[in-house]
Amino acid sequence: MKKILSVLLLIPFAAFSAIPDWDYLPFISYSGQSPAEIIGQGRNFELLETLWKKPQSLRRLQKAGFDWADVDTALLSRQGMIYRKRGSYYSAIPFIDSLAAHNLRGRAAALAERMVGETRPQMKAFLSALDRAGCAKSAFSLVHSLVFDDLIWRSIGVSTENSTICSVDGMTWSGTFYFYRPVVPGVYGTNGMGLDDRHLFKFAWGNNSNAYLCTVFIKTRILEALRCLLNGEDLSEEMMRDCRRFGVFDEQDRLTVPILDGTDEISQAAEVWAQAAAESFAKYFDGAAVADAIGWTCDYNEAALKVILYHETLSKIDGLLDETGLLPIPEILTSEIPADRTQTASVAYVTRR
Repeated sequence: MKKILSVLLLIPFAAFSAIPDWDYLPFISYSGQSPAEIIGQGRNFELLETLWKKPQSLRRLQKAGFDWADVDTALLSRQGMIYRKRGSYYSAIPFIDSLAAHNLRGRAAALAERMVGETRPQMKAFLSALDRAGCAKSAFSLVHSLVFDDLIWRSIGVSTENSTICSVDGMTWSGTFYFYRPVVPGVYGTNGMGLDDRHLFKFAWGNNSNAYLCTVFIKTRILEALRCLLNGEDLSEEMMRDCRRFGVFDEQDRLTVPILDGTDEISQAAEVWAQAAAESFAKYFDGAAVADAIGWTCDYNEAALKVILYHETLSKIDGLLDETGLLPIPEILTSEIPADRTQTASVAYVTRR
């Protein structure tokens, strides 16, 4: 399971505060230190950026002040973030600068239009299923997070294991981690946390709303209430109060957060749409062209390129659905604090294993 899910946590890491025009995206699983924490140590960020621009020999790096005896630098090598080939060291962490991002996002915009256009029947069927289930208020969350940021990854055939750029013995992380600029103003992602052994709570977020949503779901009794409800246990008055305040219960104290087990109508329609979208993505994906667009000239990993291109494409899909009026992005995801806090529940859902 990804500890950072897909586009989850696009919040700049404090160690990179001296380089404010870079952001990073992790599609990873890890134990111990996260890659962001490792890269943030010493001069690791500077070394990785230097090697991405131009692979160099050990002698040249030492002249530039990078000492392989340094604990932080050695850690990059042990964690597969740098590697040696034909006498030169390379960065396994891509740095997609403004020119490369322009090329990549142009491809992503064209691909998003094709994917949305080619899967309109599946989209209509999914939205109809939401209407029948009384979950129309959760439309954007379920489209973004369930269809395009969860189920589709299996259909595309990408995982944190096969998208690892460079593997060495003893690595504590796997997946794709990269830096990019300029930062996209409207970014949406998905957070997930276990309620118990059988249930996973997920919610969509925007880069303006993530702090508010994390605070609500972590600091209140909402998750505890859902866990009790799913296990047939009584809810305390404090749990009930938090659920009512943030819209988890409606005026009649009915649950508004969808519970999906994979066999329900919403899950089935989502699977069909995700499969159709993945087939559309695969039809137009060209690994060599994407590698060329971002300047990845040596030993590129095709699964990692799919991660990079698809994340940009997902951002374009969100914007396209909103701009065309097919699926407006709700205010709860675009503001730091919503005017109506009962909207909070509309970004959440629960999956049952």
